[in-house]
Amino acid sequence: KTEYVGDAQNVVNIVSQQDYPKGYCYDSIAIQSETEPYGLTVFLKEEPSASKIEDELQINADTTFDLIGNLGTLEYREADSKELIAAYER
Repeated sequence: KTEYVGDAQNVVNIVSQQDYPKGYCYDSIAIQSETEPYGLTVFLKEEPSASKIEDELQINADTTFDLIGNLGTLEYREADSKELIAAYER
């Protein structure tokens, strides 16, 4: 747990250790901590057979918001194409 989205090492640990829906796995992050609302983008690798799972990622989003005190926005994007999978706000 961390109070700050800018604490990159702890943020990586939080999001990389989560179980993601079938067909998706953690790849990398991008932190936006210059201005509020502070944001986080989690890039996921997607297997070709993966279904679109916006609703299933709500559990991951809830966990991430619970564990990062000042996180305001959260996006999940496909790692290669950067296509938006899902977006959430606190």
